[in-house]
Amino acid sequence: MVLIGILYQDSVADGRDYTAHMGNTLAYRRGRGWPRGAFVPSFGIPETFFVDSDGIIAGCHIGPLDEQTLIRGIDKLRPIR
Repeated sequence: MVLIGILYQDSVADGRDYTAHMGNTLAYRRGRGWPRGAFVPSFGIPETFFVDSDGIIAGCHIGPLDEQTLIRGIDKLRPIR
């Protein structure tokens, strides 16, 4: 599993500083750095997209993300055993 932060108005350095301060590490991309043809719907900031291993958006959460919402979104991506 990989978590990627998409920065909208902040620099990559600011994003890394923030997550380091929060005790996390994320890979960051600037929004304009997406490959040509990539489409990610946007309804507002912040947004969280849950993308499956095939690159399909399997879920989206609009607004600040809490721990339980993150866990539920990740659990939906896990294979059924």
